[in-house]
Amino acid sequence: MRALLKEGHEITILTSGRSLRMLRNELGDSVEYVDLVSYPDPYSAGRFSFYLKFGLKVPGMIRTFRKEHEIVKKLMEEKKYHRIISDNRYGVYSHRIPSFLITHQLRLIAPKRIGFIERIGERFVAAYQDDFDAFIVPDDEEGTLSGELSHDLRYLPKKKILYSGPLSDFSRKETEQDIDLLISISGPEPQRSLFERIVHDEQKNFPKNTVITLGKSETFKEGSWKSAKVYTYLSKEEREDIMNRSKLILSRSGYSTIMDLAILGKRAIFVPTPGQTEQEYLSDYHMEKGTYYSMDQSVFSLRKALSESKRYSGIAMDGRKSVERILDLVG
Repeated sequence: MRALLKEGHEITILTSGRSLRMLRNELGDSVEYVDLVSYPDPYSAGRFSFYLKFGLKVPGMIRTFRKEHEIVKKLMEEKKYHRIISDNRYGVYSHRIPSFLITHQLRLIAPKRIGFIERIGERFVAAYQDDFDAFIVPDDEEGTLSGELSHDLRYLPKKKILYSGPLSDFSRKETEQDIDLLISISGPEPQRSLFERIVHDEQKNFPKNTVITLGKSETFKEGSWKSAKVYTYLSKEEREDIMNRSKLILSRSGYSTIMDLAILGKRAIFVPTPGQTEQEYLSDYHMEKGTYYSMDQSVFSLRKALSESKRYSGIAMDGRKSVERILDLVG
């Protein structure tokens, strides 16, 4: 979005909730905003309940796809658009103009990796190949970051996929490493607040220089927990500075976070959101590769995590050409 604005394009952003507030904070009035209906949360902490909840939510998700597609059609009638770039929104496309889907999740990971369930998920994604001109995957062709989420696919032709390289709003800077640990608390409720309480109870194990961000874009406050500095929300520039200064980062294993870590070349500890199979897969995948240490929220111990993480190397990737590749594709 920053690159498109820099090139002089006009942008309409369709999003909702904290994402909408965050983008307003970052981009201001330079773009038009449309409050789009949120997707129903299909995740559940238990494996059996995952399938039950996911099955019950599918009809609602399909209705949401249709609703957001109706919004897109109405917008197309009101204003002349030239391109659509959808970030994992399957109803945001038009057959009248080139449409592109950005996603790292071309395969949906099922609990216990049940094969026929995952094949259904792959077929679901592939069913939209006629609606989008291309699927943009922010990873390399080797799957360094996303693994099986976007590689070794059965149903989506390779010609429809662009592996652009990682996307991050941050850049690596040479600066003093004066923060021992950055703890980033984020994600959907109620798990975000549950993880916040767990971290709060671990104060006695905080390293000397610890910084905590709470991911609450609706408030801007600074405080402290014992010796740690606590921020409810940081701007892009503030977060970039703090991440560059941090020796180690504790966070959820969301894909955007993994891309930021790779661009900055940082070591990390992951605590995946319970029930989010994608985050659980990414945590296991990187732990097996020896890149990032991971620990379940239910047994989280900061002392143990700090000790074990020393054996994990992190990843360093160059994403400077990623946006350029995407802009070349979308024209």
